[in-house]
Amino acid sequence: MNKKVKRRDQRQRICDGWVVSSIFPLRVCHPSAPPHYEVLDCSNVTSERELRSIFQRDFPTNYFSKFLMDGNMYVSTLSEGTFGEKSFREVVITNGVLGRVEPKALLGSVLSLQEIDLESNYLTYFPAEEIPLYTNLESLNLRGNKLTSLANILSQTLMDVKLDGNPMGHVPVDFLQDVPELQIFSCSSCGLTEIQTGTFTRGPQLRFVDLGYNELTFLPEGAFNLAPFDSMLVLSDNKLSSASQEPLTVRLL
Repeated sequence: MNKKVKRRDQRQRICDGWVVSSIFPLRVCHPSAPPHYEVLDCSNVTSERELRSIFQRDFPTNYFSKFLMDGNMYVSTLSEGTFGEKSFREVVITNGVLGRVEPKALLGSVLSLQEIDLESNYLTYFPAEEIPLYTNLESLNLRGNKLTSLANILSQTLMDVKLDGNPMGHVPVDFLQDVPELQIFSCSSCGLTEIQTGTFTRGPQLRFVDLGYNELTFLPEGAFNLAPFDSMLVLSDNKLSSASQEPLTVRLL
């Protein structure tokens, strides 16, 4: 079999048989457990153009459980239309050089997306203003990036927001003004110098807040109002004044 025929046969196997490809920079995994959990692994693509070309192909379905791109050193931008008509429940792009997610880049998954994980990249922009459109989004992980600011988060479904390790310097008082289901918020090592009254008082389900390893020197009265059950506030390794003698890690039971 010549190479041309072999490549065409491999493409057919990818689309119809959910196999691991050794020729194309795409792996389609259909593990036995859990059932019907398809992962599109594009960690080996060498450009955004190549990534976009993958999603112009025909697949047996347009819905996948997970898009994965880990350790990729080539794709720095996700643009509108990159994923074509494909949608995902989880988008995981980690340990790479992603610097920007353009507006509408993920809108193909607006009804299905439950988790966005972009940890350990070089993000300077993420379209947080689009979050209200994702009506099933539960988890947003932007840890270890270069974000200096982020639009206020508005979501009726988000339960977990992680921003640790971004040089944000400041969390606006209305940053979490309308996230009623939020349970976990972490913003450690973000260079925070102050927390305003009311910043963490609008989430009735909020039970874990991590603001450790920042530059906080004072906590105003009324800054926190955590859920009255098994809650934790972490303030370790800040520069809080001696006016507060409370332990820096507070558990409310």
